[in-house]
Amino acid sequence: MKAEVATAVEEEKKDLVKLQADREEAVAKSEDTTNLDNRILKKKKDIAELEKVQSGVIIENGGLEEGDAPAWVRGIVANAQADPEMAVFKVQDAASKYSWALIPLSLPFMWLLFPFSRKYHLYDHAVFVTYSLSFMMGLAILGGLLVAAGYSGVAGFLFFVPPFHIYRQLKGAYNLSRLSALLRTILLLIFAFIVLVLFSALMVAMGLFE
Repeated sequence: MKAEVATAVEEEKKDLVKLQADREEAVAKSEDTTNLDNRILKKKKDIAELEKVQSGVIIENGGLEEGDAPAWVRGIVANAQADPEMAVFKVQDAASKYSWALIPLSLPFMWLLFPFSRKYHLYDHAVFVTYSLSFMMGLAILGGLLVAAGYSGVAGFLFFVPPFHIYRQLKGAYNLSRLSALLRTILLLIFAFIVLVLFSALMVAMGLFE
């Protein structure tokens, strides 16, 4: 890590020397140096930050300078750094309170599985998502109980259950053929990952911004 930082510092210093040479050349030609001045100033700041890391100095406020982010963002970062356990608790609490948000987040992706279908509507997709999420929640609780009981190995096998359950649920709920259900299962697993990422980002925002 230190070697990488040292290399980065050297590269930044070389860039700085080049920028300063370009500035001197621009001055000699009576050209405007505003852009070069700004780049040189930024480069010096970058070098200073890297040298802090190199020397083992911890950068306060998560490395955010006064002009890098709004004050309210810096305040949230500072609070999270001051009490990370409370920050995690707030995010978990938000996830618990707003878990229903998974349903509206999932509906557009369910629609994409059956675009422009006259047979299936948003209500059908909402019912499907609700039942699916209920099953997954129960599965997560079961996994937690198994881990708490010391059966972590058994709990690991539960990760193979969701794809099979989604396949069976799609095939039965939408009267699909095996191939159609399999293809939509693959797509739905991808969509589920996207929804989880969106939900996680939303919960972090809701938890930390409260």
